[in-house]
Amino acid sequence: MNSHYTYKPTTLLALTVLLAIGVAGCAGPQAYTRGMHADLARDYETAMVDYKAALDRNPSNNEYRLKYEQARYNAAFQHFEAGRRAADKQDYETAKRELTRALELDPTHTQAEQELAKVTEILTSRSRNQVPPAIQFQDLKRETRTDPTPQSQLEPKTRGPNDLHNTRIAPR
Repeated sequence: MNSHYTYKPTTLLALTVLLAIGVAGCAGPQAYTRGMHADLARDYETAMVDYKAALDRNPSNNEYRLKYEQARYNAAFQHFEAGRRAADKQDYETAKRELTRALELDPTHTQAEQELAKVTEILTSRSRNQVPPAIQFQDLKRETRTDPTPQSQLEPKTRGPNDLHNTRIAPR
């Protein structure tokens, strides 16, 4: 063997490019693995960031996209639950912060939007030194009364947000 063999500059450049491509290609699976570990630890925001990094490296990978969307939904739901618990404890500032974060992560989260509207209404009424508005039974009864004509059955009677949180099912 010739011990005095030297690499040509083009060979060195080719090897450097291949090495760079190999290292860059590993970043997606590494981020995905970090996301899976964060997902198992129920740290959904970190998992979401890692899955997004993997998805950015390989946008055509449907598994990365699915995991990213699941982590985003779970992170939004985690913030929604924290906001709802804070509202139940009457810690409205924390509730507003958590519900706002839930909506930042998932703008289609309608329950978070409804809860945030309630919390905001309570906070504004407190700032004006007013008591929170109470639902009057007669108003609710009048609002939900139905008309027997077929056309009126197709139109919703309630205009406010649907809230199933305080609904109670009577025992049979």
